[in-house]
Amino acid sequence: MATDTDRGYSPVVRVGAHAWVSGVVAMDEAGRVLGGADTYAQACAAFAGVDRVLHTVAMSISDVVQTRIFLTPEADWAAAGRAFKETFADVRPAATMIRVHSLALPHLWIEVEVTAVDRREATDGRRERPDPPGNPGLPGSGQATATGSGHCAGNR
Repeated sequence: MATDTDRGYSPVVRVGAHAWVSGVVAMDEAGRVLGGADTYAQACAAFAGVDRVLHTVAMSISDVVQTRIFLTPEADWAAAGRAFKETFADVRPAATMIRVHSLALPHLWIEVEVTAVDRREATDGRRERPDPPGNPGLPGSGQATATGSGHCAGNR
């Protein structure tokens, strides 16, 4: 993991029970893009990276309450949605997908920011998540009540 001084910003900031994770991309420690030209593989790698960053502040994917997913025109939003559904099936955070012109490097197609709340330290430990009838989840990803049995399910 790069440190604050390496990047000029913090990969994650935790204040009390809340944490904010800076944009995470599908890149290894050596700076190689993971997943190549496969949106699903890049998304899975980015979500795994989010989980690793959260672990540095004693949290995990299961603590995520909001995501912001930035996709380039090359990215397949349905594949990103499938990876999201598999990773967050049991968590079901609020989510936004945003189409951007490009990311920092040309072969990066997805970047993920999250907000997390450590329910062990939250005031009452409850999570409010309404499930209205016919909640469609992410476009193209089917119902948000997926089993999480796919490849990305190992990110949890």
